[in-house]
Amino acid sequence: MMKTTINEVLKENVTDILKLRINEKQRAYIETTEQCLKDAKECKYYRPVGLYYDDILVGFAMYGFFPGEGENGRVWLDRFFIDTAHQDFSLGKAKMAECG
Repeated sequence: MMKTTINEVLKENVTDILKLRINEKQRAYIETTEQCLKDAKECKYYRPVGLYYDDILVGFAMYGFFPGEGENGRVWLDRFFIDTAHQDFSLGKAKMAECG
């Protein structure tokens, strides 16, 4: 069974996070990791994370909890992608299924 983890973006993994790439056809739908990390610096509610399978970085996601929205706040999965080198293996589908 594959071990999956979600790890916070830290100085130890940020270089690898910045190397992640999306498929050319997906560029109109999602921002680069550079843009995502910039957005996260500008908005304290965003949490960028690396997606790992068997300790190999395969993707990126960014979520946030916005406490001032709605009665109890709002959780939002804002960005999610699997690196182009790891696509077509159903890794994104498996990771989303884990999240429930």
